[in-house]
Amino acid sequence: MGAVWLLFFVLSCSGPIPTATSNPTPTQVAGAAPADTSGSDSGFDAPDPGSLPEAIAPQSLGEVNLPDQADGIVTLLIGLPSTLMGRQRTNGPGGTGEINASYGTTGPVGCGTVGLQAMNVSTGDFYPQGWTVERVIAVFTTGADWTVEDFGRDGNLFWVVWSTTCSSEGSSGMDSISITSWGNAGSPWVFSASAGNPEGRDELTAAFVTASR
Repeated sequence: MGAVWLLFFVLSCSGPIPTATSNPTPTQVAGAAPADTSGSDSGFDAPDPGSLPEAIAPQSLGEVNLPDQADGIVTLLIGLPSTLMGRQRTNGPGGTGEINASYGTTGPVGCGTVGLQAMNVSTGDFYPQGWTVERVIAVFTTGADWTVEDFGRDGNLFWVVWSTTCSSEGSSGMDSISITSWGNAGSPWVFSASAGNPEGRDELTAAFVTASR
């Protein structure tokens, strides 16, 4: 499953943030009940999302009204600070269902991107078509070949804090990636903050919360 996370999170760090018209505008199913992935034929082993424990999300994420359409996500990410963690903001790439804001050099930062990402997991490009946040977060909590630090559901918000390592092309070492992922039940948009250490990850998450308010 290591390739799962490289595919999902390892991004190039050049190019402009996409305009709202270049991305899908899915509508969140407000208050949707968590979907049961147990016994599914999706190929992803995961617990029933409803079995995740109730727990307050880090950095007050549970108090944020998350945008549920691409237009709103783009606006939110544009409102992030120009500098975080001592790094300059470099607008990330965006394709169908993927909106990013990165911090650091204009080339790849190790084997992962330092920054924030929103990904539409319902497109069928990787996860089964129609999947939503609670299903994907439930997969994340399994810790198949990555380390899960904490997880839970805070009202309608599902979240997980996890970390992993990966290697850059041509590098003999391993890079650490520390990540918080979150989103609302019924929504196709999974948000993530990723950095090389927990301090950077938490700074990114806090900046997201501030921009959301």
